[in-house]
Amino acid sequence: MTTSGNSPAPPLGRYTLLPSTSSLDSLSEERQNGLSNSIPSEEEENQRNKLSAFFGVVVPVTLSMFSVILFLRLGFIVGQVSFIIKKEDSEIPKGAENKHCLNGTLRYSSWSGKTFKENLWYHPSVDYTTCKPQNALLVFGVLFNGVTGIMAGANISGDLKKPGYAIPFGTLAASIFTFVIYILLVIFTSATCPHSLLKNNYNYLEAIDKVGPLITAGAFAATLSAALSCLLGASRILQAMAKDDLLGILLRPFGRVTQRRREPLRAVLMSWFFVQIVLLIGNLNEVAVLVSMFFLLSYGITNMACFALKVASAPNFRPTFQYFSWQSALLGTILCFVIMFLVNYKYAVLSVAVMVILFVVISLRTPPTPWGDVSQALIYHQVRKYLLRLDLRKDHVKFWRPQMLLLVSNPRSSYPLIDFVNDIKKGGLYILGHVQEDEFNSESMRKQRRALATWLNFVDCTGIKAFVELTVTKTIRAGAQNLLMASGLGGMKPNTLVLGFYDHELPHDNFSRGVFKKRRFPWMRNNRQDEIQRSVQLQLPPLRMHHGQQTLTLKDYVEIIKDAVLMGKNVCIARNFALLDKNALRKEGFIDVWPMNAIEVGEGPLLGPYDFTFLLILQLSCILHMVPFWELRTKLRVMQIVESDAEDHYYQMQQDSLAQLLAELRIPAEVRMIHISHEALLQTRNADGLAPATNWYKTVNQLMQVHSSEAFVVFTGLPHPPSEENMAQTFVQDLTVLSACNLSSLLKAMVARNMTHSKDLGILLEG
Repeated sequence: MTTSGNSPAPPLGRYTLLPSTSSLDSLSEERQNGLSNSIPSEEEENQRNKLSAFFGVVVPVTLSMFSVILFLRLGFIVGQVSFIIKKEDSEIPKGAENKHCLNGTLRYSSWSGKTFKENLWYHPSVDYTTCKPQNALLVFGVLFNGVTGIMAGANISGDLKKPGYAIPFGTLAASIFTFVIYILLVIFTSATCPHSLLKNNYNYLEAIDKVGPLITAGAFAATLSAALSCLLGASRILQAMAKDDLLGILLRPFGRVTQRRREPLRAVLMSWFFVQIVLLIGNLNEVAVLVSMFFLLSYGITNMACFALKVASAPNFRPTFQYFSWQSALLGTILCFVIMFLVNYKYAVLSVAVMVILFVVISLRTPPTPWGDVSQALIYHQVRKYLLRLDLRKDHVKFWRPQMLLLVSNPRSSYPLIDFVNDIKKGGLYILGHVQEDEFNSESMRKQRRALATWLNFVDCTGIKAFVELTVTKTIRAGAQNLLMASGLGGMKPNTLVLGFYDHELPHDNFSRGVFKKRRFPWMRNNRQDEIQRSVQLQLPPLRMHHGQQTLTLKDYVEIIKDAVLMGKNVCIARNFALLDKNALRKEGFIDVWPMNAIEVGEGPLLGPYDFTFLLILQLSCILHMVPFWELRTKLRVMQIVESDAEDHYYQMQQDSLAQLLAELRIPAEVRMIHISHEALLQTRNADGLAPATNWYKTVNQLMQVHSSEAFVVFTGLPHPPSEENMAQTFVQDLTVLSACNLSSLLKAMVARNMTHSKDLGILLEG
């Protein structure tokens, strides 16, 4: 047994045909509010006025598919009767626009086997209206316009009672009926009208009819019915686009309907206006070819969508047509596009260009809507396939990437750090993790779902390329453990934990700086995007106003660091990023790297004078410098601390060794040697002379403030986390001393990583 729980969007419940996404939203709200069991809603009233399969699909499709063969109803009946009762030979005048035929009259043979045999063979000629030679493809371009009404029923799916049944049944019924009529017309014409008559008088039906004006009346009836059917379908599509706010103020007026009959009158008038523009071409055959291009394009895209859904194995794509297959959909796609360019490549290029422009504009302006477009199914299919191929056992240091997990309490105060980590990830995985302290129950899960939606909107509005992971646990440490172990998928797992600095300062709201990304072109904005940005600012929790609201204890903070080290993760701690305003940075600054391992004797393995911590912070600083924003404004420097009392050859050896390492790694960094006296160095040691003490970090911090006063970002090593729980206070105190900044006008960002396993040894050595 299975249950859907409180799922916000049951798949089958939303797999419906509606005129627009706004209708779906209103229907969902009514169902949630329990209005379906009370008084009839507006949706139910509209349902009573919807059309059946015959009147909603069969009739519109049939009328639309008679748009080229201009006879119907009375004109059609009289025309067919004329083929039968007009048996004698007669003379028919040539077409009024025909200037090429020297004979003024043409012969009509009535029923004749000889005439039928003559018309069975292909006889290309010149079109007397355009004076251009014709071929089978050009004739197809004109004739195809007569069968383009096949989508007339689907275009008004919002007005149908049962669209899932009415569209396939009505379309097939109308297509069969129209096919029979066309075949009868071809047979009657081929058996009664010689080839010379057909190519020199396109209005031959009126000429051979006993009552010619009735053919004209039938032509008007067919033209009006087909045009009205197309106008109704096009206006409904235009109305749906306006209701979904795809082009903002440009289409918004066309989403309104009349009060009495709920008709989109404005959309109908706009559709009529576009039709008149096309008719200015002034030649029926040219208009037919152009219209055929757009219809072929729409059919090709429809076939492509069906092919993509089938290939992507979308579980809710279950076509009831038993002869459907991905091969037929692919064949239809190829044929549509190939025929477009064979018929008229100029019109084909024009129609494709119009489609691309509309696609780009709508994609840039479209707010999040529950369309269920095929792109998500394709992306899911491809991502799943390649994630299965991404094998952790084949991981190699040459392709190492920073895969960051940033633990965030509140985006209001952490946005500068969120943006900074977005720069430093450089094509790697980036996860924003948040821990919601609460009991695991239905109420907490409702809060978690609402919070997740807000976080996702925040990521979209700010342009941060990150995934969002929210977990509900009783303690922040337990939540951090869950995120470290469970976040990511397959070979894409975080290898670096990023934490903010632990202090008791009250956070600042950074949203006042304008953190949301701005569109290059203001006209691409829409009201939905503005509403989402406002909702993000309102729904994110407020910042803590006093120190008593801080829920994370110092002990848990240090334990989270130790947990990450135990799991083999890199650890970065960031401080002073609340002061980072990228828009205010001048164009001349530095990214400084301070390796301290050349002086301090660490416990971890060394690679010459450089340990794994130095290799990692050098890698991260290089990645940051590769980002265009930082590359234009900063230079990379490596600050090496050496004893001033050392011999000259030792000093030169240190500098040459570091310069050689940077050259081998192809890192464009400047090497600067920072001198410290032997006496000052001795004062920073503990009694054992090995482990760095607080005085050592204080000395290093003083050197940083002197030599990195113009640096935007400073990378340095992180002290070892203590093994005893009672040393947590000392560890945080060492961090505080190391990253202290007394110059308020300067940004001091300390990013550090604790030494972990030796698997990171070759990260940089492989280049």
